[in-house]
Amino acid sequence: MIKENILTENGSLELTYEINVTFHGDLKFYGITITSKDMYGITESKEIKDISSDRKSIENLIDEMRSGKVTPATFEDIISDFINN
Repeated sequence: MIKENILTENGSLELTYEINVTFHGDLKFYGITITSKDMYGITESKEIKDISSDRKSIENLIDEMRSGKVTPATFEDIISDFINN
């Protein structure tokens, strides 16, 4: 789990990125859960499972998402771009 705080025009936001794992028979697939919590304690979370069977590619994707300050609101678009490229 990776947590970081960012400043937005509406105040501070805590972002948490987590890798989740699912099994399909002997195969292991990785996904991501992203959660944001604003300074008022309001949280929003999105999870996408089975993005890739390559953990390293998921770790790299999370690094890119962190540098771009991806929130749950834009998460699905980022994953769609990742899968389609």
